[in-house]
Amino acid sequence: MQPIDPAKIQPVLKPEVSLRPFPYPFQAALAIASDIDRCDRSTFVQVHRYLNGTRSGLGLPISDSFFGTGKPHHMAYFLEDGRTPSEDAELIRCCLESGLIDTLHSWGAFDFQPPREEFLRPMAQRLMETLSARGLRVSVWSNHGAPINFQNLYVRTRPEFMGDDPGSDYYTADLLDNLGIKFYWGGELVALPLSNRRTFSTVFMERRHQLETIVKNFIKRLLERSATQRNPRMVLHLCYPTTLRDNHSLLQFTRYNRHPSGVWGHPTRHTLRYALDSTALRELIARQGYQIVYTHLGMPHDGSLPLFPEEDAKALESLADHYHQGRIWVATTSVLLNYWLAVHHLRWSAVAEGEKVVIRIIAINDPVTGPRIPSANELAGITFYSPRPHDTIIYLDDRVLPARAQPADTSGQPSVELDCPNAPEIDFLAHFSSP
Repeated sequence: MQPIDPAKIQPVLKPEVSLRPFPYPFQAALAIASDIDRCDRSTFVQVHRYLNGTRSGLGLPISDSFFGTGKPHHMAYFLEDGRTPSEDAELIRCCLESGLIDTLHSWGAFDFQPPREEFLRPMAQRLMETLSARGLRVSVWSNHGAPINFQNLYVRTRPEFMGDDPGSDYYTADLLDNLGIKFYWGGELVALPLSNRRTFSTVFMERRHQLETIVKNFIKRLLERSATQRNPRMVLHLCYPTTLRDNHSLLQFTRYNRHPSGVWGHPTRHTLRYALDSTALRELIARQGYQIVYTHLGMPHDGSLPLFPEEDAKALESLADHYHQGRIWVATTSVLLNYWLAVHHLRWSAVAEGEKVVIRIIAINDPVTGPRIPSANELAGITFYSPRPHDTIIYLDDRVLPARAQPADTSGQPSVELDCPNAPEIDFLAHFSSP
């Protein structure tokens, strides 16, 4: 990099250069986060060919999850013995490599009896070592199931979850770093988009939810249920740092559900009509919100029913239209979470050097790790408003990052954008049509 003549440097005012909250030209962001319960290989392949396929599908970048261990035909890496690779292990490896799977739905589904203490840790260790040896990483963890899933991580409403308690026989949280886990869902749900735009209406809504949370917490204290109190940030922010009981820090995220029976209604691919209805998507755009939709794409597990009934298919088609028309950015769960982290915690500077605008990315003030230099992958999709996008240069350390000038958006401002992450490749699914 050529040295800069200080006499040629002029400060660029922040209103002139600023971070755009989403990649150009999108006005909101959404991921569909699916828990893999009761999903067999055939259903998995059909669902993702339809959702992700660009030739005969919707072309949506949607990821999925897997279990560490489980019954045959349930998308688990190991069989129930915790050591024998399942018939789906190779498919799971391919999906991890492509980004089609980015979430571990806990070590397994233990809904009828808790995991045996002498079984759990060796199995978890084996999974971590197996994936690490192949250079595979999983950045998202999602708690699973009923209260006897003692392997789950901390959540305020389930003191029986002990996966992060170093004094428990179910303790495994020390293995998460080697897996690559950075984000986790404990169980927090909301029924509204988590807004990025601060207007009178969104500030009013935030204050209302804060007041509701304070009142509910006061009632819980009176009922001696203080441990279940909900922090207001859980209903206002997509992601927030959480310290587990072993002092391990992760970023906990909140998911969205809209269901006729309430936020805790059990969502499946046959209830997407509610979470993705036209009103919900318009509200998401109006609030310039972030949203991670909670569902189970493998359910209902009934081959006599259509894969996606007409109303759910229409909702997905509407989402695809918003995506392809540049209104709602659809991304995989891990991509959206990493993007949210970068755009909300990025440190950068901007100066004018002659006719050029020079942006230097300094660090991500990661609330878990502390300030660190981001990788180029973590910056994928980052977009800056710039008065001279064709003459804007973005540096990371001493490297110039390839960027593309974009025209003015609905705000009237032009921008410069780093390339968005690639969508998961799915052509390999043709080799896994049946067990």
